[in-house]
Amino acid sequence: MAHEMKNPLNSIMNFSELLLRNKNFNSDPKFNESVGFILSEAKRVNQIISDLMSFSRQSTYNKQPVGLSELLLHAYQLQKVEAEKLRVELSFTPAANEVFYPLDREKVLQVILNLLTNAFHAVEKSGQKKVVLSLRQDIQNIEIIVADSGVGIS
Repeated sequence: MAHEMKNPLNSIMNFSELLLRNKNFNSDPKFNESVGFILSEAKRVNQIISDLMSFSRQSTYNKQPVGLSELLLHAYQLQKVEAEKLRVELSFTPAANEVFYPLDREKVLQVILNLLTNAFHAVEKSGQKKVVLSLRQDIQNIEIIVADSGVGIS
């Protein structure tokens, strides 16, 4: 089953890389950024499929020091197109200084993307469609915050 899902993803990744290398297509920076996101997301889905396969075999976490502001910026960039499409005002506020913390980057990225998607759904019928992604740090704590202007759970 995994091979059936990975084969089309490999095609998407290969053609994306081909577009990025082709001088006839890659002169527009916006185009390059968009194709870069397609490639990045296809690689991420490929990794999720691998993780699901590993999960069925009880995998371990791949903890590495990760810059949290960079990670949240990546999540913000991945979701800003969706936010624009949904007419949601998405903002990102990083910590004053980069914070590095040992974690599994891909798993935490997936959690943040899920939280942002949930926030987009929460503001669908809200007058002000605002979602804020931020990182706060003090001496003892690090907070990743996803806040929205939705009505909350009823």
